[in-house]
Amino acid sequence: MNLATKFLSVIPILLFTHGAGLGWIKTDLFDTSSNKHGLGVYIGAVGTENSFHSSEIINGVGLGYYYFFNGIADPGFNLGFTLVAGKGDNSSGGGALFQMGYQF
Repeated sequence: MNLATKFLSVIPILLFTHGAGLGWIKTDLFDTSSNKHGLGVYIGAVGTENSFHSSEIINGVGLGYYYFFNGIADPGFNLGFTLVAGKGDNSSGGGALFQMGYQF
């Protein structure tokens, strides 16, 4: 039974701004007999800092919970919720990301 996965994300934050990130999800932290619930860490783009002439990516970290309907090792739908924090050149802060996906 596969209990962990790594992922790479490309995130369209605004119309012309994109960021990237890396993450790791582990599913045997709650119940070792199930691989449907996972906790993960993420590092990468978490937002933007806008000015009149440009839009800059804010990089940061996140901690998330994920639910895999068919388990982490099998194709199927998944949902996730991640709390993020980051620091830009002129501001810092936190937020939350909601994720819906399908893994092949």
